[in-house]
Amino acid sequence: MRSMNRADSISNRRFGTTDLAIVMGLWSAMAVLLGGVLSELASDSETPMAKSQSEAFALQLEQGLDAAPVTDPSMGGRAPASEMGDLALRTGDLGRDPWGQAYKYKIVSDGIVVWSQGRNAECDSTEALRKLDQGISVSEFKFAGDDVGFVKPRHKVQ
Repeated sequence: MRSMNRADSISNRRFGTTDLAIVMGLWSAMAVLLGGVLSELASDSETPMAKSQSEAFALQLEQGLDAAPVTDPSMGGRAPASEMGDLALRTGDLGRDPWGQAYKYKIVSDGIVVWSQGRNAECDSTEALRKLDQGISVSEFKFAGDDVGFVKPRHKVQ
C-alpha cells in the first residue's frame, strides 16, 4: 500500500474546467428559478391594483347613474324606473388595466360589474356574464380564470 503525504493529496485536488462548468450551470439554473419567482411576485401586485381600479370605475359609473336627470312622467318625461330599464345590460370599455387592456363594464338592473380580463387578455368570465343577461343577480356573479374586477350591487328602482 502506497502512503500519501500531505503534498501529494493537495496536488491531486484540482479545480478543472469541467468543475467550473458544473458550478456555472448550477448558478445559472438557480438564477433562472429565482428570476421566475421574483417575476411572479412582481406581477402579483398587478392583480390587487386591477381590483381597486375596477372598484373606482364601478363607483364612478354608479354616481353617473344616480346623477341621471329625473323628469316628471306626468309632463311627458321618463320615470326613473324606465331610465334604469334602458340602462340594463349596457356594456362598454373604460380606462386601461395594469396589463394595458381596457377595463370592461356591464350595467344590469341590479348592479354594475367592472372587470379586467387579466394577464391573458381573454374574457374568462363569458359564461358568468351571459348568466347576468339571463337575469341572475349580481350577488351570485363570480369572475372566472384570471379575470379580476368589482361587482357593485344596486337596489332595483321600483
